[in-house]
Amino acid sequence: MTRIFLLIFLMSTPAWAQNEGGGGADQDPFFEMGFHLGNLLPNQINGVTEIMGLGGIRTGLRMSEGSYFEAGFIAGNGEGQEWKNLHADIRMDIPIENLVALAYIGADAVYYSGHGVSDKVVFGGHAGGGVQAQLTGVTWFRADMKFGFSPGTSLYIGCGFSWRF
Repeated sequence: MTRIFLLIFLMSTPAWAQNEGGGGADQDPFFEMGFHLGNLLPNQINGVTEIMGLGGIRTGLRMSEGSYFEAGFIAGNGEGQEWKNLHADIRMDIPIENLVALAYIGADAVYYSGHGVSDKVVFGGHAGGGVQAQLTGVTWFRADMKFGFSPGTSLYIGCGFSWRF
C-alpha cells in the first residue's frame, strides 16, 4: 500500500505546484527538495574501510538564474562503521536539451566512527556533478557523484528524486 501511495505521489502533478509552461528543463524554479540513496566509497579514512550504503535529504534555493544554494544531510552505517554528513554548497545548473547538468562545490561537517576509532567530527569540502531529468510536472530524477576531501577522500555515488517548485 505504501509503495502504491508513493508511486501515485511521485507521478502526480498538483495544479498548485506547476509553473507556467509545466516546469520544464528550460525553467529555473525557486525552491527544490528531495531525497537520495547511494554508496560511499571511502579512501584513507582511519577506521572506515568498507563501502557503505547511505541515504539523505537535500533542499535548494535559487540564488540567481542557473545557480542554487543547496544544503542536506547524508547518513548511514554498516560493517561496524557510522557516517553522518551535513553539507552546504553552491550549484550551477546547465540545461542540455531535456536534461539539466549539475556542477557544485561546498563545505562538509562529517561525524564518523569505525573499527578501532572513537567518534570524530571533521570539517572538509567537496566537489561534484550530476544530471537531472524531468519525469513529470515538478518531479525530477537526479543522479550525482560527490568527491569529498577531509577526512581522507571519499566518493559518494547516489540517485534519487527531487521536486522543483
